[in-house]
Amino acid sequence: NVCPGIDAFPMELKEGRYRLSFWVKADRDDGGANFGLYGYDKSPWKDITANRDWHQETLDFEVPRDTQRTCWRITATRRGTLWVDALEVRPLP
Repeated sequence: NVCPGIDAFPMELKEGRYRLSFWVKADRDDGGANFGLYGYDKSPWKDITANRDWHQETLDFEVPRDTQRTCWRITATRRGTLWVDALEVRPLP
């Protein structure tokens, strides 16, 4: 059983707080996905519901000291098509 998803090329983020944001929509009203980070202990994940309208999702996270690389991943959790656009990772003050 394959879970379709999108993985990012590893990012080299310094220790600190960041926000991951992107826009998402689905080809149906009951689309779903989860997204988050991996590459260090206690990396955050979030479940989302997507429908036919674009909406923005965000996830604030903190990169611990001595983290070499981290990646984000978005995985569809329901059948259908999921579109993702304008994904960015920015430092938080």
